[in-house]
Amino acid sequence: MEYVRTDPSGRTVDDTVIMQIKQGFEPPNFTCHFHAWDPELWGKGKSYEELKAELAASGQSVTVSVKDVLQDLSTVKKFSYAQLTTEPLPEGVDLANKDQHLNDQEFQTVFGMDRAAFNALPAWKKANLKKKVKLF
Repeated sequence: MEYVRTDPSGRTVDDTVIMQIKQGFEPPNFTCHFHAWDPELWGKGKSYEELKAELAASGQSVTVSVKDVLQDLSTVKKFSYAQLTTEPLPEGVDLANKDQHLNDQEFQTVFGMDRAAFNALPAWKKANLKKKVKLF
């Protein structure tokens, strides 16, 4: 509710659907938004509530600022061309958009144009260029 109230897009609590999804009962229309979703992950270990209780008992904080997490998630991390073309890829790289993770210094060199010009290209042309430079 707090996230919706502070969302700059103009959504409100009255016009936003909010659902509670229980661990282990995630529907496909939820999990399809997470490319690396592992439905077996929590079945092999402790539940979220057990982990939370364990952290609280150890004196560690379980409170996380949603604003901080969203800021971290919305920041596209940048890497060198060498890092993006070598396995294993750095953590957090979106495989479908490796070009967006390429640092600004190398973008012009690799693609022969600035990021704005690249982003203005049709999708098929961007895909061909990404294939050519091994960032597809």
